[in-house]
Amino acid sequence: MKNSSKEIIESLKYFQKKSGFSETNYLRSKDWGSFEYWRYRVFRPIIKVRYKYFRKKNNPTPWLSPAATLFFDDWLNKDKVGAEFGSGISTVFFAKRSKEIVSIEHFEPWYNKVVDLFKKEGLTNVEYRFIKEVKVEGIKPLPEKLKKYLNKDDSFEVKWEYENYFQSLEDFENNHFDFILVDGRARPECVFYGIDKLKSRGLMVLDNSERARYSVVFDALSEWDNYTTSNGLTNTTFWVKP
Repeated sequence: MKNSSKEIIESLKYFQKKSGFSETNYLRSKDWGSFEYWRYRVFRPIIKVRYKYFRKKNNPTPWLSPAATLFFDDWLNKDKVGAEFGSGISTVFFAKRSKEIVSIEHFEPWYNKVVDLFKKEGLTNVEYRFIKEVKVEGIKPLPEKLKKYLNKDDSFEVKWEYENYFQSLEDFENNHFDFILVDGRARPECVFYGIDKLKSRGLMVLDNSERARYSVVFDALSEWDNYTTSNGLTNTTFWVKP
């Protein structure tokens, strides 16, 4: 069983290599004359075909990097309790390998569809919450919990319409979850509100972590051991809570 931060990071590196996908993210460049732009144009369709094959071969598979999926398949067990922002086939994947999953969804038509999926799969260990966005008027003061992590970035714009969503784990005791996957709306805010709810040596996982808005998470968790997995087009980053 992988308990130490070092063991977890080494395992992630192993599964990145085993996945056969590049650690290099071929980020799109807007400069059509640059090497990066043409590299992206060449590799993108190839990677998409390979990723589609991987997901078909390993169905059901979360929309994460292949290395992340392989790692979770190895690391999860029926003692683990997790939470995820964003739901769907990933919820089925986690529920079948964990003790309990708390899943947060903001889009009601999708929520209803996934409820039917859970019934079809016979899943009884999912606490599924629908929390819709709300209309926000005026400027709101920054809560202390966000000030703690955003004090170096005054330019960050909080997605207040998802306030109930990103605060949705507040009714759980601190140090409750073994992992939290953030793959929905208001992702940095979800990460920051989830930190206290995560156990020591628990995993904070951010999908599509290459996006510019999520750089505040890397800044805030700079002292945590971390490793970024990739399929060559999108990244999934893991942080291990000290």
